[in-house]
Amino acid sequence: MKDIFDALQGRAGGPKNVRSLAAIIPNDKQIFRALIEKSILLPNDHSGGELTIKIFESE
Repeated sequence: MKDIFDALQGRAGGPKNVRSLAAIIPNDKQIFRALIEKSILLPNDHSGGELTIKIFESE
């Protein structure tokens, strides 16, 4: 999960001081709740999966 949070901050692969991706969130401390679900991939699907990001409104 930490790797996913790092990628959302634009830190994926390579040196930590160089950001090759644009950050979706500036700080992973903003993430209050995370849900991970595993699903079965289709035999011809080579993408490795998908990531869905949702904003949960506070009650």
